[in-house]
Amino acid sequence: MTNLRGALTRALVLGATLWMLIFSLHAQSVGIGTVMPDPSARLDIWDTVGGLLIPRLTTQQRDAIQNPAHTLMIFNVDSFCLEVYDTVTQRWYTISCPRLCQRPACVPSISGPGFVCAGDTVTYVASGCSGVSYQ
Repeated sequence: MTNLRGALTRALVLGATLWMLIFSLHAQSVGIGTVMPDPSARLDIWDTVGGLLIPRLTTQQRDAIQNPAHTLMIFNVDSFCLEVYDTVTQRWYTISCPRLCQRPACVPSISGPGFVCAGDTVTYVASGCSGVSYQ
């Protein structure tokens, strides 16, 4: 009887501890590299020597994902683009393709967007440069 009572007490204490831990974690942000994650973020990563590496897939691997979640993000190694899935339209959208962008050639004095990507129409104001045109 004493062994049974001790086992039940330990199980009750363990269950209560787990319940409190789960309840407290549910209402908080998770921080990696920080003890005070930003409350507006569910995941706050601080680091000075590395970055975030999201899943890298080929187009074929991406297309094999069954029922992708809304806003699921991947890096497509075939197109070298960041892509996000939209469940409303049921298609992948390109967010950014670093290899398709180029920096303006004129550096002395220029104002405008930092990068020009394929299909963009932008205006630059440049001084000290002539004949610079991007389409």
